[in-house]
Amino acid sequence: MPSNLSNAVENWLLNYQDIFEATKKEGARGPKITVSDAASRLAFIYEKIRNTVDYREDHLLRRHATSRILKRIASPGHKGSDLARPLIEELIRARYLANDSVPEQMVDRTAHLINKYIVIYNVIVDSSYPPKEMKSFFYWLLEIAACEVEEALVPAEEERIMVEVTERTIKQNLVFDGRCQLDEEGKNIQIHVAILKGLIKADEMTVNYFLLKYYFPGWHELTLPEAEHLAHDVKRSQAVIKENYNHQLNERLLRDFKKYFAVFWILQDIIRDNPEQYLAIFARPERLIEKVEETCRTKYSHIGAKVRRAIIRSVIYIFCTKIIFGIVLELPFDYFILKELRWPPLIINALFPPVLMAAIGVSIRTPSKPNTEAIVSEVQNIVYHGNGSELRVRLNPPKRGFLNILLNLLYFIMYVVSFGLIIYGLLRLNFSVASIIIFLLFLTMVSFFSLRIRRTAAELIILKHRERFLTVIVSFLFVPVLRVGRWIAMHSSKLNVFIFILDFIIEAPFKIFVRIFEDLVIFVKEKRDEML
Repeated sequence: MPSNLSNAVENWLLNYQDIFEATKKEGARGPKITVSDAASRLAFIYEKIRNTVDYREDHLLRRHATSRILKRIASPGHKGSDLARPLIEELIRARYLANDSVPEQMVDRTAHLINKYIVIYNVIVDSSYPPKEMKSFFYWLLEIAACEVEEALVPAEEERIMVEVTERTIKQNLVFDGRCQLDEEGKNIQIHVAILKGLIKADEMTVNYFLLKYYFPGWHELTLPEAEHLAHDVKRSQAVIKENYNHQLNERLLRDFKKYFAVFWILQDIIRDNPEQYLAIFARPERLIEKVEETCRTKYSHIGAKVRRAIIRSVIYIFCTKIIFGIVLELPFDYFILKELRWPPLIINALFPPVLMAAIGVSIRTPSKPNTEAIVSEVQNIVYHGNGSELRVRLNPPKRGFLNILLNLLYFIMYVVSFGLIIYGLLRLNFSVASIIIFLLFLTMVSFFSLRIRRTAAELIILKHRERFLTVIVSFLFVPVLRVGRWIAMHSSKLNVFIFILDFIIEAPFKIFVRIFEDLVIFVKEKRDEML
């Protein structure tokens, strides 16, 4: 191993070497779980439709599918042995796992870890918690269990070691300016949460699971008696974990850590693309720089396709929601209350979302050459000098008293001005109340999705740009719109009629049909083989 590497990066490269060697040694570990290809095709088509109307990032789809399946098949009295095989087979049919690749022994392991959560819930359900709180805890446990099931079936070792090296590197350079109300452990938790959210794009479910493992270090090795003993501690940790996830400091750190995320994404791609030569590449700085520049160009060229895919998915998601509100609210209101169909508002509401999304897509630009030079500079500092540039995070003291009241009043005025101007313009265009509500709904949603897409496109941009006066004014007007859109996007799955119909009316009987169809296919094959 080259002596000029930083300790953190050197350990990271050695860990990667262990992962590659373990991958090579992986061979046949006994019989594998197999499902019918014909049944798998049906389940795969269903999942494609389901994921179209419920917009989520690609890397979260399997985890949320696992959670959804557990919520459907888990019922009182079931044990892990009743749930493990049906869960794994459904994931294989939907092609979240490869067919004939999961060892049969994973059924027993999955059953054991599900039993751990069943034991914890059974202890808590006998306590005197309110029914609403118990229901919340039940679904929280199911989501945590889904994360552990996925981790058991598809170990994310690369993800784990990248989080470790990024966290170690950041802590070497991070300096807090100002007084922080958190103790050292609290700061470390917020650093960890920010890295999870930014580096591996973890959602709330995933962060909850990582924090649970933080508070209970031996979580994977817990026996069922130990799980029973810790049940009340796990219940109490739910509120603490939620508080840590929602703490404003990790959102602030998320923005400040962006350059580190970009650097380690680039380095990870170099390692993955060169599994046999990556140690030699890191041993020579000039060669690593060439690879960094080459990888930057490749990733920049993929931004356009990534943005287009995100825009298409967002438009489909918004279009499905638009159909619901158009049929349920806008058309009936115009026809039965106003006794007329106002076509201009209907046309504007129909065309506005895709036109705005397309305009956002056209306006997105790839990172420039100076950005690549900035990434190269950070790579040299982190890989060879043992540190990056010093990262100072200024902590502003919490606003109290009159100043806090004044700022909240100004924030409220921002909302009034932003939405007031929009509503005034729509009234001048002869919009009805229903049409205004729908326009505002989709303006906020499209604005938020557009912002998220722009952030995805700008993931590798680490150069800071000075804000102009016009940008500040536009931000003043659009921040309320974006915040409302964020809230709607976060809660839209609860309001999405398509998701409700798929999850509660179609999915259960459809999955039963798929299993019967699979059994029929196997039966017919056996009868055919008997005749040969």
